[in-house]
Amino acid sequence: MAGDTLTLKFMTVVHFAAESSLRDQSDRISRESIEILSKCVADLKVKFKEATGSSIKLKEMSNKDSLEVIVATNNSARRVAYYRRQVTLQVV
Repeated sequence: MAGDTLTLKFMTVVHFAAESSLRDQSDRISRESIEILSKCVADLKVKFKEATGSSIKLKEMSNKDSLEVIVATNNSARRVAYYRRQVTLQVV
């Protein structure tokens, strides 16, 4: 948290068995990251209300994801990648 801006980050290592599975697994991990970060925001709102007695409003400023392949060889279809998502929220 910096000022009135809250940044949430998600990162995981993904193993792709074949290039054809890259799209399916990317879509699945994207949905999973959104679910996890949404749950974090919901939990944060509940804890804030319990601690202060008032609610907190957050406005999404940005929501970016990326996939960075870190291991790939010509001899193997297996790929290893970092999947990252960063969500920036502003306290309204």
